[in-house]
Amino acid sequence: MARRLDLGIVPALRSLAVFHAVAQGMGEDDPPTLILVQPEHPFVSVGYHQEAEREVDLERCAALGLPVYRRRVGGGAVLLDRGQVFFHLVLPERRAPAAVEERYRRYTLPALETYRDLGVPARFRPVNDLEVEHRKIGGTGGATLGCAAVFVGSILLEFDADTMAQVLRVPDVKMRDKLVRSLREYVTCVRRETGAVPDPARVKELLAGHFAAVLGEPLVRGELSAPERELLPQVERELASPEFLHRVRLPGDERPRRVKVSGRAAVREAVRKAPGGLLRAVARVADGRLEEVLVSGDFYVYPQTAWERLPERLRGVSLEREALERAVEGFFRDAMIVMPGVGPQEVVELLRQLAEG
Repeated sequence: MARRLDLGIVPALRSLAVFHAVAQGMGEDDPPTLILVQPEHPFVSVGYHQEAEREVDLERCAALGLPVYRRRVGGGAVLLDRGQVFFHLVLPERRAPAAVEERYRRYTLPALETYRDLGVPARFRPVNDLEVEHRKIGGTGGATLGCAAVFVGSILLEFDADTMAQVLRVPDVKMRDKLVRSLREYVTCVRRETGAVPDPARVKELLAGHFAAVLGEPLVRGELSAPERELLPQVERELASPEFLHRVRLPGDERPRRVKVSGRAAVREAVRKAPGGLLRAVARVADGRLEEVLVSGDFYVYPQTAWERLPERLRGVSLEREALERAVEGFFRDAMIVMPGVGPQEVVELLRQLAEG
């Protein structure tokens, strides 16, 4: 039988750390665990492969009293608050579908059914979004942590577009105003669709019932185990540490960036939108070759720790197309990289932009 942990309303950091602790402590023969939780106060969560300073206005977040934490799941920076009911499914990796795309389709279904029960005709849009008539009503994310597969998401009861626009980094006030209008137009929530906010307790019951159906076994209410409770403070310290928040950055990088580094070297940047997410590259380039490179963004990678070996694989590689294709395709093949909605050619096209700087 699977386990259901209904943790209620907890401190912001705990609402994020709990699924990490459950995954870290999970064994290959342990039952699946569904965690249902809401944060006591709002906070910002940065995706595992994102450069925090590039995506989030950290100074503005501090002024607003919003803590910023990095999670060990990919995707984009998001504002999380009590207007959402989080669901975190943690299960042994061997019990999850082998195909990553099938995981998203299968484990998104309970959220879709819950929205429909609430009167919201949501549907799945690959790679991992939920939408209502072309308006986004939430995203989902997945990762493999240890021997556990993790699938996370939320039911968006209410949405604070104004605060969300304030926490994301944009170049100027005019662009921020445009972002607010865009968020209001293209992101929706249960309140907007139905005119009311349902009781979170009802939402949790609906989610639990639909997850039980997908898992094919009943969900039995339980509590965190003693080992999981012991892990939580350790996990919280890591997620809250400045070192973990700033783990994704170009070696030796200092703000503000200087385009010209020396007579032969320069720092260049590139952005590319792929079906599976936004890709960003920042690199030190000298004599047409990559000296150092960082590829970040709101994408998902399996196995995600393998992505950290990409900079070494690209060091010294020419920015000529054939050289980049050999390096990137070889990396994807050797590291057995799976990136939903992002293939090697997308990365090559991103890096090719650096040659044009």
